[in-house]
Amino acid sequence: MKKTKFTLLLAAFLIASFTRIMADDRILINVPTGGNSYITAGSKPGAKINHYSPYGITSWIHLSTVISTYVKIKNTGTLNVGIRAKGPQTNTIRLTVNGQSFSKSIPAATAYTDHYFGTVNITDTGYIKIDIQGTTRAGSIVADVMDIMIGGDATAVAPVYAAEPSTTPGAGFYWVRRGSSLNLSFAKPSGNYQWMYHELMVPAGNDPIGTYYMSNGFSGGYMGIQVNSETERRVLFSVWNPSDMSNGGTVVVKTGDNVAGGSFSGEGEGTNTIFPFQWITGNKYGF
Repeated sequence: MKKTKFTLLLAAFLIASFTRIMADDRILINVPTGGNSYITAGSKPGAKINHYSPYGITSWIHLSTVISTYVKIKNTGTLNVGIRAKGPQTNTIRLTVNGQSFSKSIPAATAYTDHYFGTVNITDTGYIKIDIQGTTRAGSIVADVMDIMIGGDATAVAPVYAAEPSTTPGAGFYWVRRGSSLNLSFAKPSGNYQWMYHELMVPAGNDPIGTYYMSNGFSGGYMGIQVNSETERRVLFSVWNPSDMSNGGTVVVKTGDNVAGGSFSGEGEGTNTIFPFQWITGNKYGF
């Protein structure tokens, strides 16, 4: 019995020691890349930022890819910066913040490890951008990066960032990564009516990738136009399933030429139809 107890205590000590080695007291605040990071330069397919589980930066293959993480700092003073990463081979990563760059060799590891890069002085509060870029790639990837790590006097007042994924099952960091939105409503006319007509005109320069303009929205659905990529634009019509599914959900009854219809999930569940259409700014479209 004594031998068993000693073995268990030793195992617990080794586990605690291993965990302790993996951390760094200078950078104890983890900023999840899955909720706060974006590819801002270089090859967009050069890395993948997973905002659904498993979270973080994976498939990082291009050295031209720059990944930026945004954090709102609410106190001045020293800011320690680093990353929580792992990778099959030793590679070098450059981290840049406030015009200062630090390079560090990240040893091969199968478990995520905290790596301190350096310290900068924060003289003003507000959002900062922390860039990372691979400078060597010995194997198939640069590294997997779960978190940007920060610490120091500048974090004495809690920084602002997306710390946890949504509690909605399957939503991940979707709700914190989506863009801001503005909704305009109108008073429904009295009496009976048979149709609704609405026109959209997007001014030039107001069509960045990911933008969606809604027309004829109602409590159970919406339609409008969106920018999906540099080469693809769509007209979209979606209807959510009713809260009471005892009579079944929404279904596609009929579609026109070149229109795809089916079910969707993620931001609620329902049915939608999609029409690829290269709409342009400055033109007026009626719905």
